[in-house]
Amino acid sequence: AYVGQASRGGEPHVVATVQQQTLLSHLRSRFVSPECTAHETLGAYFLHNDEFLRAARLQSVTLSFFAQQLQPLQMQPSATYLHTVWQTMGRSAGGAIKPTPEVVELFGSKT
Repeated sequence: AYVGQASRGGEPHVVATVQQQTLLSHLRSRFVSPECTAHETLGAYFLHNDEFLRAARLQSVTLSFFAQQLQPLQMQPSATYLHTVWQTMGRSAGGAIKPTPEVVELFGSKT
């Protein structure tokens, strides 16, 4: 079930965990229900299946997506916020985060 009402021709709905939705609260109208990612069987499709996401016109949350969303806000993230971003994205990427230079410039180093 969708939480928000994104237009058909507009930006895609965003698949995000509860914690990711908290970090990007300004996108609330675009999020799919966190129950989709938490579902025992279907959660893997929403979190790890790029073909499914493309076919359903859904956007997953990546470090690049975070960076794109924060730049227009001209946000100066706090150390706590950045720690939570790295922790959340590390969990969703299985710990295999390889940030681009642009992402490191915005979020800072993981270390």
